[in-house]
Amino acid sequence: MDVVKNNIGKAVEFTEGLRFEFFYALSHITDNNSSLHQQWKRECLRKLPKNFYTNFEQLGSSHLLWPIFATLVPELKSNCSYEELLKSIQETDLKILQRKVLLGFIHDEPGVNFCLERKLTLKETIARSKSEKREWLIHVGLYPYSESSALVQAMEFLITHPSKFKKILLQEMDIFWSACFKHTWKLLLRSLQKSAAELQTAYSEQNDLTVIFDKSNVKAIYNESKKQIEALRGGYTVKLKEIKKCYFIPSAFNQVGWWNSLEDQNGDKLVFFPYFDPVLNIDLAIVEDHKNRNMDPDPFLIFKSLGDPTRFAMIKMIAEHPMSSTNISRKLSLSKATVSHHVSLLRQAGLLEENYSDGQVMLGVKQETFEKISEITCSYFKINKLKPGELYGGKSL
Repeated sequence: MDVVKNNIGKAVEFTEGLRFEFFYALSHITDNNSSLHQQWKRECLRKLPKNFYTNFEQLGSSHLLWPIFATLVPELKSNCSYEELLKSIQETDLKILQRKVLLGFIHDEPGVNFCLERKLTLKETIARSKSEKREWLIHVGLYPYSESSALVQAMEFLITHPSKFKKILLQEMDIFWSACFKHTWKLLLRSLQKSAAELQTAYSEQNDLTVIFDKSNVKAIYNESKKQIEALRGGYTVKLKEIKKCYFIPSAFNQVGWWNSLEDQNGDKLVFFPYFDPVLNIDLAIVEDHKNRNMDPDPFLIFKSLGDPTRFAMIKMIAEHPMSSTNISRKLSLSKATVSHHVSLLRQAGLLEENYSDGQVMLGVKQETFEKISEITCSYFKINKLKPGELYGGKSL
């Protein structure tokens, strides 16, 4: 998405993002009390192998653990690929991993530092927590300290064996991506891009951060008089003068409203708002995907579409480089109405891939349809797959 400026000159960016969504989805499926996207959740739990659950127990069996990992590398792009996300965790220093995970639960920076320096035990670190933090520690299962607590055992494991902890974490990520989220992300991506584009349009029209906080489900407000962003709960604030950039990222899973203010290597704050968009219903996407998987493209529509010289030229252009309808119209000297008509027919034939970028729809070819044209046609006309020696009654010409 384009970077735009708000009414006080701070950079704001609207973009879809795997970085947070991946871990929010993990948090959702491991939270027994979450009722969001029930059909998707059931399918994921059915597909995940037994070792996923065994590993999760070693990590403390807390669904609140996952969002912490999205914050390990502040500079990581929100719209990174899975490979980039995995690599960022692989390359995270073990001391940083220990520190950020412990801070994510204990919220006591001096105490965590003493704990990692072995000046305090984990039990002593938890015992010295402030009274206003006790409710949170009780909620996550760290207070009062108990050796039988799964999360206490996991934090002790992190302190004493950080490399093994990290190895298990990476295994969990790979299992979840391969078994579930790789396909889920493909189903979600276009809707996420559309949500981000719509919010960017609303912001561009009024150039006001207040509008964005009102329209999105962010658990924060923009206080214009104090020039700061304020959390709805907990009293946390971020001064606008400290912020290098704000990111607004649509989410299908962040129903609880997590958001993060992280410091980059220069000490500048990067603020991430993965806002929950209730329109992003992954259950409906699954139903639609199941329908589409059972319906192969119609060869009649495919050949009819490709038989037209204009549509053939359009396909050739966008196969080389995705383009918007406006660019196609300009390059082929066609009216927008004519391009829309041809795009509609190509879409019906299953030949188009459509994605949102920079606030507009980019058209590309749907590679899998082209790869299956021969197979679909043979099946449609009931042409048997014969070996050359079997032609003409077993005689080759």
